[in-house]
Amino acid sequence: MAARNKRLNRLKQALRDGHFADVLTQTRARLSRGEESAALLGLHGRALEGLQRPDEAEACLRDALARYPEDGHLHLYLGNLLERREQPEQALRCFQAATRCDPGLISAWRAQLRHHPLPADSQATVSLLAHALDNNLSPLAQARALFLLGQIHIEADRDATGFEFYRQANRRLAGTLQSDAKEYRLPPGLLSSPRERWAPIPGVTSTPCPLVVVAGLPRSGKSLVEALLSRHPGLHGGGELALVRKAAAGLDLHGLRQPGQRESARQVSRQLLRASHDILGRQADASTRLVDTSPANLPRLGLLGMLQPEVPIILCRREAAELGIALYFKHFRTGHGYSYNLAGIGRALARAESLIDYWAAHLPNPVHIVDYEALARDPLGTANALYRFLGLAPDEIPASPPLQAATGRLFPSRSDDPRAPISDALLGFAQRFSSQLRPMLAARDSEQRKLLAQNTPAEGRSD
Repeated sequence: MAARNKRLNRLKQALRDGHFADVLTQTRARLSRGEESAALLGLHGRALEGLQRPDEAEACLRDALARYPEDGHLHLYLGNLLERREQPEQALRCFQAATRCDPGLISAWRAQLRHHPLPADSQATVSLLAHALDNNLSPLAQARALFLLGQIHIEADRDATGFEFYRQANRRLAGTLQSDAKEYRLPPGLLSSPRERWAPIPGVTSTPCPLVVVAGLPRSGKSLVEALLSRHPGLHGGGELALVRKAAAGLDLHGLRQPGQRESARQVSRQLLRASHDILGRQADASTRLVDTSPANLPRLGLLGMLQPEVPIILCRREAAELGIALYFKHFRTGHGYSYNLAGIGRALARAESLIDYWAAHLPNPVHIVDYEALARDPLGTANALYRFLGLAPDEIPASPPLQAATGRLFPSRSDDPRAPISDALLGFAQRFSSQLRPMLAARDSEQRKLLAQNTPAEGRSD
């Protein structure tokens, strides 16, 4: 049994890593040997979906449920698939069946919250609170339950109780991190670097890169910008690819400019070009440009200035309190440890805001700034400005954008649904938590003053 569970865990990890063909091959082989189980059939169906074979995936999961009708995970997997196939009513019935079979299945409660609020006094809260208080569970498992309890109570207008659930969730996650993972850090000396540091390196490349980089902190509107850009048939929304971050991994960007590093610079440029073209080459559409929205690219945009100064960069920002509350309410699995603490969020906001201003003033690349609030209030005007920035003629843009058929609901922690109409309903949400957010805003103000003092030339300071 232990060996079988270990094999299943390896397959689950392979699925998370996107190795769908390998998972499909292995599950098919094991099923053919008679090793049938609900877990194995679920993995088989999810691998088929990952390979963009949704009809086969749905047939597989329905067949699995006919054999194992009380398996909550199978109901959850089918619901997720139906939701992605824009069948929200059927998907919701699957999520409800999943929690009837397994009231402790947190992912199924979270899925239901995508469709409608859950009463604050319900079976959901009982099940989630039991998880949150079970010290035999990992801090991560407890935090997942607490995040959902926070949303349930805030949607029931129990703001103080809901915020406290979020506070406890973030404390548990913060307790799992090393201290150096709890801050949003910038490369030393970055904000005081002169413009010349990012000037194009002569002779590195003459081949245009098909990237369009959308950069900013999470929840700053990057997904909304990507949804607008993806209306154009020549632009493919790749999501958080982190191509710039991957190309810059382990590099001394300052040293890349040294005469003896010219070949290294060419190799990095070729890596970026190859990765972009490989992704575009796998698409079935006519897209010729690739949109990368990873927040990990933001501190590393200087690499594009040196190697690919033609790549357009769209920087996203949002009003501090609104962005801060969205970060605090968002359960990040990895990479955003600063979001588990209000003061840490405040410092991250100040650093990211300074970084956006710095790149806008220092990069040789074309740069365009999008404010979340303007985008939410006037998506059409924002879209037209983006298209003009990218040199796209108005008659190239479809008249009817594919932004209908919303399957989810608005909440600050939720990622934007690219199929949903853009709404300004969340503007002003943070006002409900003005007292709780004071430590965050105080930390932001303090960090702004510190950064200004550190990066203002001595002759420009006033005593």
